[in-house]
Amino acid sequence: MNKNKRLKDEKINKICVIMLGLMGDVLLRTPLVREIRRLYPSSEIVAIVDPVGQHVLQHNHTIDRLIVMNRNRNNKYQYFSNKVLVQFQLLQEHFDLVIDLYGGKSTFRMMRLSNAKFQVGFKEGKKWVNQKHLQKYSDTDLRFANPHHLTNKLFQLLSFFEYYHDELDTTPEVAYTEKAYQNMQYYCKESNIENFFLVSLGSGGMEKILALSKMFNLIKKIYDEYHLVPAIVKNPGQEYLQEELIQAYLMPNNIPYFKLDVLNLDELVSMMQLSKFFIVPDTGLFHLAVGAKIPILCIFTHTNPLLVEPQHTTYESCFCPTSEVDLHDLPLGTSEIPDEILFSSVEKLIKKLK
Repeated sequence: MNKNKRLKDEKINKICVIMLGLMGDVLLRTPLVREIRRLYPSSEIVAIVDPVGQHVLQHNHTIDRLIVMNRNRNNKYQYFSNKVLVQFQLLQEHFDLVIDLYGGKSTFRMMRLSNAKFQVGFKEGKKWVNQKHLQKYSDTDLRFANPHHLTNKLFQLLSFFEYYHDELDTTPEVAYTEKAYQNMQYYCKESNIENFFLVSLGSGGMEKILALSKMFNLIKKIYDEYHLVPAIVKNPGQEYLQEELIQAYLMPNNIPYFKLDVLNLDELVSMMQLSKFFIVPDTGLFHLAVGAKIPILCIFTHTNPLLVEPQHTTYESCFCPTSEVDLHDLPLGTSEIPDEILFSSVEKLIKKLK
């Protein structure tokens, strides 16, 4: 083996990328897969995902196939059986390269047991490669304009493939079908939905949800000043948020609204395309909107916006820092965001749109 070779020069025909995780996690990893596709344009790329990842990546053009691993622990026998079956498939398919983007102990073992010639991932939080002649690049740090972005940690794995010294694109890969777009056009027409902006209320972490009273004040400001009507997204598992906002705030104050049904990801991306802009907390739908290049007002009540700041979409963040810091030594936010900051953020966004 030529010890001066980087991975980009090796003959690699079949690649497996471990991309387990929730919607936002999966979307944050797609920019690295895009770079891997650029390095190996004719190789087959297979991704291991949870069921939610299947919905996120089903139309992704950089990935050829998906292996779905259901990690639901309600049935322990089924859980371990699913893990064994996926591990067996990893062995059976004889991948040349396995890349672990999940970075957990179980996925590291999964990668190690794959018997792939080349294995790249993270061990105890640090980038790792199995080939000794490539380990000298483990200390090579790549430089980025925004060093805080979460995707940049994944981009550091590219030092095993080739050097990068320019800004890599952190925009997630998002695809949707023309049929879904046409269906949502028809849905809007039949439901008289027009001149609207989208509002998503839910998030996996309750600390990321803005108080409904503050969200109402923001919606009222937009309706009164810009004559735009809110279309309220129904978040599965948190449908009560949509209902409470409508029943407790919009209806008593005579603010018109559109109450959306539960939409699949294709339909939701299409609705984003049809809307004026999207108000969303820091959650998976935010990353979906970033990938679809939708105008966004993202309300950060906890996470620092620098960690996920988009590059190629019209965007404003709403953030009120506190004295507390996160694991990256960046200030954490608070949900007690003054109305003045909310109003100022939406004014800046609409000014950009004009």
